[in-house]
Amino acid sequence: MIDEQRLQKFFALRPAIKDVLKWRSAGPVRDAVALAALDLDGAPEEIAARLREPADILKQNHSKLQLLRQPVRYAIAAVLLRQNIDPLLLTQSIADSRERWKQVGLRRGAPYEGASHLILHLGTDGSEQLPFLNALKNAFDDLNRRRWWHVGARTLPPLALALQYRSDAASAADQMYGAMEEEKGLHGRHTMEAALMATLSPGYPAETARQIAALRGALKDRKIPDAPANITGLAFANLTDPDPNDFADAVQAMRERFKQEKFGSTNRALLALDYVTAERFRTSGLPQAKIAPILMAVQAYQLVLQQQAAMVAVIAGSAATTAN
Repeated sequence: MIDEQRLQKFFALRPAIKDVLKWRSAGPVRDAVALAALDLDGAPEEIAARLREPADILKQNHSKLQLLRQPVRYAIAAVLLRQNIDPLLLTQSIADSRERWKQVGLRRGAPYEGASHLILHLGTDGSEQLPFLNALKNAFDDLNRRRWWHVGARTLPPLALALQYRSDAASAADQMYGAMEEEKGLHGRHTMEAALMATLSPGYPAETARQIAALRGALKDRKIPDAPANITGLAFANLTDPDPNDFADAVQAMRERFKQEKFGSTNRALLALDYVTAERFRTSGLPQAKIAPILMAVQAYQLVLQQQAAMVAVIAGSAATTAN
């Protein structure tokens, strides 16, 4: 069931963020900011204006983390405002944990290191301290030995999240990966990240993989583009234990509403998936709910980077063809 009042607020937040923050270029990150700001009180213009100060503090004290210098910082600012977290204290704490991060030898790569630090600092208590970072390094190395071809810097954020809730995250992800390989459409470039998200589900690996595959199948049956391929997003949504058909119907309905509002068609289906997922997390009572807006904003930012890389590849290919 769509909460019409919240949906109308979301519709109003998008142009408010565009105008107040002078953010003219549309895209998944700006939409993710509106989604993250949806729980803040006040008129849309007031909410957009409140994002500026904490976002500026994040940018000024970025500790060389690319993520805090990018527009995704406005989504982070929304979460900080919602949870009453001082952005300056957060950045100071991140600067300290970055030294510990280097000390234990964890991989450093934008934007994944920044996302990992946010997950550590906004997650369970003590996750940013040396004992947990050592455990994270050991888990990463363990997973790298098991599935080295599918493990990299992008694996760190979901691993940091999974490890906060289960100490056997690496071995659990290895088993989940194997189960997902057995299901149609769940094996691809981001299967490891999806597997790590899926380890937070309570069921056995094979059962969880079947549930995620059912979500994908329901979306695909309704001919919803793009969303079925976002297996990391589907694994995250599956934590809320949705009925596949009800979930797909909700995504389809949201996609139609976005179409009526003349949202751009490029990322409309993915935004519908994120909106429905965010609303389910809001009422789920799950511990991951408080960080869900940041996870989805970071994924939106990664999508932008992928789209930019694809465009560069197309341009380079065209140039090479012309030169020949």
